[in-house]
Amino acid sequence: MDALDDIATCNKAIGSLRNASNFAKWSVSLIDKYIGERVLEVGGGIGTFTDFFVDKEILLTTEIDDDCFMTLSSKYRNNNNVEVVNENILNDKFIENAKEKYFDTVICFNVLEHIDNDIEAIKNMKECIKKDGGHLIIRVPAFNLLYSKLDKNVGHFRRYTKKSMLKKLSLFDDLEIIELFYMDIVGFFAWFFLFKIIGKESFASEGQIGLYDKLFVPFFSKIEKMINYPFGLTLFAICRKKKEKRDD
Repeated sequence: MDALDDIATCNKAIGSLRNASNFAKWSVSLIDKYIGERVLEVGGGIGTFTDFFVDKEILLTTEIDDDCFMTLSSKYRNNNNVEVVNENILNDKFIENAKEKYFDTVICFNVLEHIDNDIEAIKNMKECIKKDGGHLIIRVPAFNLLYSKLDKNVGHFRRYTKKSMLKKLSLFDDLEIIELFYMDIVGFFAWFFLFKIIGKESFASEGQIGLYDKLFVPFFSKIEKMINYPFGLTLFAICRKKKEKRDD
């Protein structure tokens, strides 16, 4: 599979989530208390999660895929507080410009696994957060046990565990890890069955995901709020950037 096929497969996967509004709402509800008013979203896709941040004082959303970038630009063209840019988090010039926005929150959902040098990406995202404190919120697929042909097809370099994420985040002395937790235990077993045992290489259709999202996600999400499971399909990492010490 070449690069163009990877992009096409990834875009199809992103598009299949159009009807997963309950799943998106569930994800954002888990980290909502950490989101400030000046937000940088790394990798907006088609706006599945972006919709939850548009009421902020300022929202800058990056997207490197041209088709997704056009979709986002059109979708938010009438939102004066939203800026969509066709930029890469590994671009040093973009990072320097982003620092001037004085962001208090950087959100990275389902992007880090697509970046070979994920440590450099974490460093750059951290640098975009204002000096006197703010939050870095990361969402990634969990457990290499679940790494499948589909992961490879959509350009995933890896999946993560609490241990592997902790090791990477601990490289940065100015990041304080606030929370590390898993989400979607049902999805864990579903993914293992569909993509590891059966060997499916593509996502379900929009209609199938929409039906699952409407009928099952509201129930499962309530259960998981009451029980802290030791594994899941997705891993969240929430960090606080430590305030710079000032010399008296």
